[in-house]
Amino acid sequence: MFIEMDKTLFVWSLINIICCTIVTTGIVNDILAYTSLDQQLLDTHFERTAKAFFLFALLEFVSACVMVEMASWAVLPLIILLLAWFMSGFALYSNYKLAYDGNTCEHEDKMRKSNVVRGILWFGRFVSLFVFMVVYY
Repeated sequence: MFIEMDKTLFVWSLINIICCTIVTTGIVNDILAYTSLDQQLLDTHFERTAKAFFLFALLEFVSACVMVEMASWAVLPLIILLLAWFMSGFALYSNYKLAYDGNTCEHEDKMRKSNVVRGILWFGRFVSLFVFMVVYY
């Protein structure tokens, strides 16, 4: 039996899942496109990534907090979001080190691994949001 979702909660869920999709796509782009970037473009790539990530991830965090206030099922996606933000800190720090301190294998490996982990976390968050929205709407 399906439980009907409140319209306001549905709108916040859509905002949340759209931001999640944008951030996940950006992470996948980072994973795939980083190896083809020239050394001179790393600083520009870092600035663009940080600005775009912060805007959509912040909007996603705000909508996740609003959703937790409206529905108890939104706690799991919020926990996954907090873990993804934590891993994003490592990825953005490694990206910063690569852009401004030079390309070292250590920073490149850390950035690649943290991007893969945060990509998995954000994709898992997308799947959990999608499943909850299907079940509750």
